[in-house]
Amino acid sequence: MLEVDGKKIVQSTAIFRYLTKQYGLVGKNDWESLEIDSTVDTIHDLRANITAYHYKDNEIAKEEKLKNAKEKVPYYLERLDAQVQKNGGYFVGGVTSYLY
Repeated sequence: MLEVDGKKIVQSTAIFRYLTKQYGLVGKNDWESLEIDSTVDTIHDLRANITAYHYKDNEIAKEEKLKNAKEKVPYYLERLDAQVQKNGGYFVGGVTSYLY
């Protein structure tokens, strides 16, 4: 829960977005903000590929999801690593953003 000036909010993602804007961690301009959002979505896709098999009850479907993850995860990691290399150790703009 976040309380600001007597007002309370309980949604963690909304609080996160609010605080990143308040502390200038969302990019210097709209393009950097778009790049940050795109990277966040890529990380969500990576996470979804890694965990998808875990939630399957059917063993055949589970194995298929695991095989899919083993094929796709290296692609995501290589893409994210290249992005960090291009940005001097950061994901976007060569500075700290809410992506670290």
